[in-house]
Amino acid sequence: MRHNYYTFGHLPYTWITEHPPTSAIVVWALLQDHRNSEGVSWPSLQRMERLSGLSRSSLQRGVKWLLDGKYIVVAKGGGKASSCYRIIWDSNKLPEDYVDRYEKNIARGVAKTTPPGIKNETPPVSNMTPEVNTNKVNAIEDNYIDTLLEAYNAVCDEKREDLPGWKKARKTNDPKRKRAVQRLWEATGSKDAAIKHFKRALQNAHWQGANGWRADLSFFGRPDRITEVQEMDESGGLNIPRAVKEGLRRSEEMGGYKVTISESALVQSFDLLIRLGFKVPDNSSLEHTARYWGQALSGSIPSSHLVSAVTEWAYDAKGNRWPKPAEIINAARRI
Repeated sequence: MRHNYYTFGHLPYTWITEHPPTSAIVVWALLQDHRNSEGVSWPSLQRMERLSGLSRSSLQRGVKWLLDGKYIVVAKGGGKASSCYRIIWDSNKLPEDYVDRYEKNIARGVAKTTPPGIKNETPPVSNMTPEVNTNKVNAIEDNYIDTLLEAYNAVCDEKREDLPGWKKARKTNDPKRKRAVQRLWEATGSKDAAIKHFKRALQNAHWQGANGWRADLSFFGRPDRITEVQEMDESGGLNIPRAVKEGLRRSEEMGGYKVTISESALVQSFDLLIRLGFKVPDNSSLEHTARYWGQALSGSIPSSHLVSAVTEWAYDAKGNRWPKPAEIINAARRI
């Protein structure tokens, strides 16, 4: 629930010289926007993803930065409950460095008066014209855009030989593409990290055109896609527990039914199938499969029988095709 007690939020003075990461500023603004009169808010990460356009991992880094800096405290939620955030930074408290200067002035015999405000003892930030400043910002932006495009296009060339691969990217002024690049840069931060990120994405053959459709850079810049790639196993394999957990979480978010299949039963079943050589369809993913199985098997088979049913199906299976939920249900009835 949004409270909107304030039309704007305060920024700590120290941020003028100690620049926080963009993710921290975004989280700070969202918490200010959602807080009640006591400085408490509880927006979910999913909501903050949707409002900000940042990936979940970027938002989590922003929360950690604010937590480490003692600007907020967090009470983590459990199950479907969102975490609760309390802003503990006092906007009425003078910065320590300002207080130190004020006390030194008193020691030198300067008249003791109420501090009228923060005196600017530094030269102007810049003597450049606004136009020159804008050009400098644009140059910095162009630099990381070029770096990310180079990383992406380099990994494009590492596609599977039997597939067309991702669509190559070129520089454009399209706002949607720029936002996608910005989110990807927030999630990686360097060319090496970006290459590593895109190489993990090569695991999904569907994105390379196995089903006719091909992914592009804007596709990889979506918040949910960034999270999905980040949760892929860096060794080139599949991170089964993470995929199952995320798939079941999304099943519950969709609503309309109760998911009764346990996370551990699905993890054991998927691990067994993969070790036996069965393949997730190229036009799907392990996370999507977990979501599908969670929906289809709930109420039809007990979690305690799932691994046995998968084993029973595997005995008679031909080829390496991944089983359909209906086939697992039939196998459970034969046991």
